[in-house]
Amino acid sequence: MKRLPILGFLALAATLSAVLFLRFENSRLQSEIESLESQRPNFPMSSRELSSPKDREKNKTGRLEKSGSFEDLIAIKDPSTRIASLLDFAENLNPEQIPGALDDIRLSAPHWDPEAKMITHILLTRWAINDPEGALASLKGIDLGKFGADPVSVLSGVASENPQTAISWLNDSENSMVKLPFMGQILAGSIAKEWVRRDPDAALQWARELPDSQKAGAFSGVLGSLATTDPAKAATLAMELSPGGSREHIVGEIAESWARLSPNEALAWASTLTGKDRERALRSSLDQWARSESKNAAAFVGALDASERGALLQSVSGPWSQQEPAEAAEWVMSQTSEPESRDAAGKALGDVLWQWTTQDPESAGNWLNSQEKGPAIDGAITGLARAAFEEDPAASLSWATQITDEGLRGISLAIGIGAWMERDPDAASGWASENDIPLPKKDEE
Repeated sequence: MKRLPILGFLALAATLSAVLFLRFENSRLQSEIESLESQRPNFPMSSRELSSPKDREKNKTGRLEKSGSFEDLIAIKDPSTRIASLLDFAENLNPEQIPGALDDIRLSAPHWDPEAKMITHILLTRWAINDPEGALASLKGIDLGKFGADPVSVLSGVASENPQTAISWLNDSENSMVKLPFMGQILAGSIAKEWVRRDPDAALQWARELPDSQKAGAFSGVLGSLATTDPAKAATLAMELSPGGSREHIVGEIAESWARLSPNEALAWASTLTGKDRERALRSSLDQWARSESKNAAAFVGALDASERGALLQSVSGPWSQQEPAEAAEWVMSQTSEPESRDAAGKALGDVLWQWTTQDPESAGNWLNSQEKGPAIDGAITGLARAAFEEDPAASLSWATQITDEGLRGISLAIGIGAWMERDPDAASGWASENDIPLPKKDEE
């Protein structure tokens, strides 16, 4: 049997939709850029903002002359200086130098390196604005497995200046990339998210007229941006999409954005929905609300019908446990008396105890020891055991022996011992022998 991650038997394999990839990829790139930008050296304002353009140019040139190439820049030891130099490097390149710089980046750094991705995104966007034909042509034949974010960067840059040029490329019958599964959605979304900033009505009308292979992605780009400024309008427009995973995803995004502005309005809207749309909107709204007002979010869930509460427990307990894990654990425990939400409460407790154990293992263990063992607490034990394994495998597995469900206990112990055997076979086999726990067979590891 194929080895599972340590005590990860509760994990579910998820299939990411194309629209989710698009939004994640854009958000990830933006987060990386903002994070890396924030690590620039904290020069006094007088040296960076009040100095003359000539002085600023001299500072940039000095760093570039000292470092030389991209390969030299990424070798700079000080992270703040390195990032500032990389940003200056990207800012000072002439458009005709960008293709060569991109080649250097790909040769000098692994494709997953966040600083390389940041600079690549900036350069591709600049290239697309200054030379859209050249930038678009560079996408032909690229390795999407390594450089799948490049089309997003290029199309964003092109669409920010001329959406019609980006659309013409998207509609080109010779464009084999569009024919790949999901890519039509991803690429249409890249165009829409920029176009909506220039002309929201035109971007929306274009999205409405697209084939199904692109419509959901374009709507995600339009509504994802609109949700931050006019969530009520975005919520109305989202209902134009056919029911299904893509609409559910967009509904969740709208609910999350709306809840940042007004959780009560977001939840009032979510409560008018039905089926999967309702569940997704409620989960997203509650997750956002619980980050600032956990008890109010919990009270909202408590007022819902018992049949609906279980699916929403983790939306509140997850954010709550990052701030007050003891309170979150007690609240989830109060939900275990309802048969409809007992299983969901067990999973929520697992997440809470994992979070709590990473923060304060002693307090988490003391709380768990004070609870009456049984099915309701099994999930909490697995959460603590998962969190404790890296630091103390023996303690983790000792907790796992207290799981009351025989099947769950057996799986937990087998996975835990198997992973420990890879790390320290003598210690693992010694513990197993002392506790009369069979070692997993070779074909079970």
